[in-house]
Formats: sequence, structure tokens, C-alpha cells
Amino acid sequence: MISLELCIHKQHGGLMTMAKKTITEQCEWYFIHNGVQNGPLDDDAVCCAVDNGKLLPTDEMWRTDLEGRFLAGDVKDLFPSEKMSKAAVKEESASTPSVQVGDQPAGNAATTYQVAPAQSGSILCPYCWRRFNAENFLFIVSNRDLLDPILGGDEPLRFLPSRFTPDGHAIDADGFQCSQRACPHCRLYFPESLLTLKPLFLSLIGAPGSGKSYLLASMCWNLRTTLKHFDITFTDTDTAINAWLCEYERRLFVQANRETPQHIDKTQIVNDGKHYQNISIAGMRIMLAMPSMFDLISKGHSPANQGERSRLARTIVMYDNAGEHFLQERDSEQSPGTRHLLHAEALLFLYDPTMDVRFRDILNESKDIQLKLENKVDRQDLYFTETIKRIRQNLRMDPLEQYKKPVVVIVSKADVLGQEILQYLNDNPWYHDKMGGAYSLNYSRLLEVSFIIRAKLCDYAPQVVDAVETFSSDVIYLPVSALGHSPILEESGQLAIRPVDIHPFWVEVPFIYVLSKLGYVSCIMQRNGTHPEPDNCRVMDGMFHFTNPHTGDRVQLPLSYAGISIQCPKTNKWFRIPDYDPKITEQLRSKDGRAKA
Repeated sequence: MISLELCIHKQHGGLMTMAKKTITEQCEWYFIHNGVQNGPLDDDAVCCAVDNGKLLPTDEMWRTDLEGRFLAGDVKDLFPSEKMSKAAVKEESASTPSVQVGDQPAGNAATTYQVAPAQSGSILCPYCWRRFNAENFLFIVSNRDLLDPILGGDEPLRFLPSRFTPDGHAIDADGFQCSQRACPHCRLYFPESLLTLKPLFLSLIGAPGSGKSYLLASMCWNLRTTLKHFDITFTDTDTAINAWLCEYERRLFVQANRETPQHIDKTQIVNDGKHYQNISIAGMRIMLAMPSMFDLISKGHSPANQGERSRLARTIVMYDNAGEHFLQERDSEQSPGTRHLLHAEALLFLYDPTMDVRFRDILNESKDIQLKLENKVDRQDLYFTETIKRIRQNLRMDPLEQYKKPVVVIVSKADVLGQEILQYLNDNPWYHDKMGGAYSLNYSRLLEVSFIIRAKLCDYAPQVVDAVETFSSDVIYLPVSALGHSPILEESGQLAIRPVDIHPFWVEVPFIYVLSKLGYVSCIMQRNGTHPEPDNCRVMDGMFHFTNPHTGDRVQLPLSYAGISIQCPKTNKWFRIPDYDPKITEQLRSKDGRAKA
């Protein structure tokens, strides 16, 4: 056994003195190299780390039987002069330490740690998008005076436990029970509910200034009460995690003086600790997007005669990405803020008509100040196409392959569209079952409104429709207004809104629609067989293709419209989309090579 003599400079009363300690017994050492913590190591392993370039004189070290930390260069004879010069210039990555930690005895909580495992396992981190298994979880010490050397700041130390209470809580070296867990890769707090409630990722995509933050605040505020009609509870998973979103809600909806204008700052790709946070993984600095999380639990009730729906017990995870993050080359290993797109169970594309010059031309009667601001014009289809490209590349989708999950195009700030659209949004699109069951979503009503909004987009923003429907055949278009009222322009140039003027409409509808598509909310399909069906209706590439019987216009619609009656927005006359049976369609295809409805 090698014996190391340690010389440490300690400060006492402002004077520097020299303390010596000779180690002759078996000992445990710890050090940090390139942001990765290593240990426990004995004397021989420490010397091997030096020989392999895994320990430099400038690296921080400590031992359980010594107070404080010190530089590795203070250990006498650990770095001979020739090694000192080589080690000082050696720049070898320490992402895979020379010594891995297995089962450890319960030592000091400040030094018990395991290097993050490989990226595989059953658990997906909602921050860094790396995988791991339950046994790799780090725990957070109860003693908040012990700070984590990798996360920095005021973050308490993370450690890998070897002792547990009978109910599964970790015990640190001081004997305290620790219940909070952390990801072994990014070391960020991992909420307990994600261990039992499967995460449900929803991705909100939109250009800068399109109103994503306002929509999230207004939507979540309404969902807290509206989902009770569907026998679903909607509660914060953790108030600390949701702090930024709760602050948004407070500004808009919880003000003593509702006459004072309020605003939500634009989301920026900066390390603000709310929307984005810098962390270190294997020595690499990474900026991660911070989510909001809500627990959704249903009683499993179902309206009479509508069949059984699935029991809802999920943790919804959403992000308020800066719009710039959806631009080309903005998502990378150092800034993986939009990786939730690859795990999302639905995509929400936010389209702002006030940012489109063609919509501005037809909305000139509106007095909304947003229609006059020159810096609020943007090519929103570019954000959509870039998002679609990322999904196709990362999921290795064939160029002709259709996305299989729900896609919702949310037309925001719909209050500027005028009475022509608002007349369809006066009532909520759900019904209460008179037999005492939960509410059901009026699916026919949503498709009727979607047809009208889609027609508007085809006239004034066809590139948006083309981009989305080339990507997916399961698309719906829903108008919403997060504020229900035009904002004001303050002297500072900031758009603001008086809380007394806020009257959101349909902001929760896209979310409830997604729940219905996933089988958690019951739907009502209203059919009317007396309405005429269009002639020459065909099914091609997952879409209905037909001629509007009242105008002669060519129309294509997703297969979800099968059997639904639609009111033509130009003539106010009704027509009915034919029923659709995939088996019959496949039989017709085999006969004449074309698919008929």
C-alpha cells in the first residue's frame, strides 16, 4: 500500500498555516475532474488516476476524515515534477472515469456518489432526455448546508445511497431520511409522481411572439376548473417546478387591482433558472429547457351509452420554449431544448394571424394594436417545417410516412377574426350527460369549426396547411383566444393587458381534444343522414378528396371527418362526408387500384 503525505494550507484567523498528516491506513479519496466526481478510491487507485491523466494537480480533492477540500497538487509526492508538467497540459476527457463506483458503504453524505450510467434504461429524464434505471437514482441530502459541487449555486448535494428505510427512502451518512430524487445524468430534481404516473408529453410549437406563454397560462388556469366536468383532477406536480407558470397565472388572473396592466415577458434562450438552466454532464455545459408538470387523475366514469374510456393517471409535461429554439440549427447536444418533440403524444402548432401580412390585409377593420406593429410580422411556416424536419430525421421516418399522433393547429388571438368566426365559439363544445355521468366532448362541433378555420388558412396561409397535412393526416384546426381582448401598447413599447379585460375562450379545448384522442375523454359524434354527400369522393394518402357540392371547390379533409355533417361557410348549406371503412377501401383498392370512400 502506497502511503501519501498530505500538505494542506488552512486558514485560521486570517493567517495561513501548514498542516501535515501522514496516511498509513486504508483510506478513501474523492476528486472532481472535468465536472465529474470520482470515488471512493484507495491510494493505489489515486496514483493510477494520475498515471492515466484522470487526475490533475488543479483538480479538487477531499477525504472523509479530513475537513475541507484541497487541490490534488497539495498531496506530497503524488505528482513528481515530470508528471506535474505533463499533467498540467494534458486535456483528456473524463466522461468515463478510470474507476467506477459499485455498491458503497454508507459514508459521509458529501462524498457518496456514483458516476452517471450509460444512456439506457426504463426511465426518461424530462430535463436532459437521457435514460436510466431506478437503481441509478441519486438522492438529495436533507442537510441543505451540503452543496452539490457539480450543479453549483445553492443546490443541495446529490448522493447514491446504500441504506434505505423500510418504505424505500434513502438514508444519508448522517442518518437522515432523504425522499427527494435526482436524475443521475443532469442531477436535477425528479418529482416523485413520475415514478408512478407515466409522463404525457405535449409539444407546443410557435414563432417568437405568437403567444405561447399567454396560451399556457390561460389554458392551465381554465383547466384547473374545466376538467372537473370530465371527472379529472388537474393539480401541480410540484409548485417549485411550476413556479414560472404559476407566476404567469398570478399576473393575469390573481390581481387585487384588476385595472393595472400586466404582461408576460418574452421567453428567451438564456440561463434564467425558470425556462432554461445550465448544467454540466460529463464535463460538457448543456442548457436544458425547464418543464411544467401537472398530475391528471380521473375517476374512470363514462357517460351512458358511450362505452368505457381509459382510466387517466398521467403526469402532463409541457415546455415554454423560446420561438427561436424551433429555428434551424438551434437544437443541439449543448441545447437539446426541443427533444420533447420526439416523445410527444400530440403536437400543438400555434399560428398567430396577426403576424401574417395576408391576414392583416383582410383584418383591417380590427382595431387590435398587434395588427399595426411592424416588428410582429414573421414567416411562421418556417418554424413548422423545421420542427417537422427534426421529427422526421430523429425518428427516422420515411419521407412519405405519415405522422401517427394527433396534430392540432391552434389559431391564436382568434378574437381579431371577427364575428364571422366568433359566432361559432359562443358555447363550449361539450355536453353533460343527463344520466349523471361526466361531460362528453362534441367531436362533430370541433370538426365543423375546424373546417371553417382550415378554409380560412387555405385562402390566406396555404403553406401552413400544406406543411402540416403533408406531415400528418390526423390534423384539426382550432381557434382560441388566451385573452379574449386586444392588449394595449404601453409607453415602454411593451404590450400589456388589464386583468379585468381578460375573457379567454376555447383555450382548454385543444388539450381536452388531445385527451379524447388518447381515450381519456368521451366524445359525441352527431350524424345527419339527410344532408347530401359530395360526388366523386376519394380516399388518397389518408385524406378525403372531393368537390364541395354547394360551391364546386376542391376540398381535402382528414379521415377523422368520416360521417360528419359540415356547414359550408360560403353558402351556409350543409353536406355530409361519407362514412369510411378501411377494410372496404382496401378491397376497392385491390380491384381498380384506387381507393373510394
